[in-house]
Amino acid sequence: MTIALFAVLAVTTTTGTSPTTQAEIRQDHYHKTITKQIGYDFIVRMPPAGMKDGEKLPLIIYLHGSGEVGTDLSTMSRNPVLKAAPANETSFPFIVVAPQMPAYDGWWSVESLDAMLDHILAEYPVDPDRIYLTGASLGGYGVWDWACHRPGAFAAIAPIAGEGNDDWAEKLKHVPVWAFHGAKDKAVNPAEEERMVNAVNRAGGSAKLTMYPEAGHNAWSRAYNDPELYQWFLAHPRWHDSR
Repeated sequence: MTIALFAVLAVTTTTGTSPTTQAEIRQDHYHKTITKQIGYDFIVRMPPAGMKDGEKLPLIIYLHGSGEVGTDLSTMSRNPVLKAAPANETSFPFIVVAPQMPAYDGWWSVESLDAMLDHILAEYPVDPDRIYLTGASLGGYGVWDWACHRPGAFAAIAPIAGEGNDDWAEKLKHVPVWAFHGAKDKAVNPAEEERMVNAVNRAGGSAKLTMYPEAGHNAWSRAYNDPELYQWFLAHPRWHDSR
């Protein structure tokens, strides 16, 4: 019995077919054309009259927090930069642009912000070497993100009560940073802003952080009412590679 069993097994083994071991490689494709709307509605504050012909002006772009999301531009009157700007003084020479995020999707769109900035540069008398970016809370996140994606556009940035990705900190090596945060902020951990500031400095950049010891999340009220911030902006033209 044992010998007969081995004989059957031997026949089964020798007559079987071997599986294919050669990998199959194909060429394939998928392409589709789509249309997409990008950009934002925004409000603009122009400086008092008295510009010279051909004069180019510094620009501040302000990114709002989650409380101003919507489609009613009149709510942007709460913009703290506009509220801090003197109404009839030439000491505040900035054009101020404040875009509005139409629906809360968790993040500012870099693609839409880029398109808006290109439009502003084409339509308004902006000095491209003096474009300053700031924002608070959700806008503070947006400042870090947009500046890291398009660092060559900005002369300096001032994120407030936000957070950045320190993996991208090296992108800001030539963009001066002045960040602000409230030490008692319960919405965004102050340590996150400090981490990003330190990362920019480790990458060879110039970043500083003002921490308000008694402030909570609303650090922007104090920051935007400090004239030193706007003087600091004007002291920093955009960096150019002189090589």
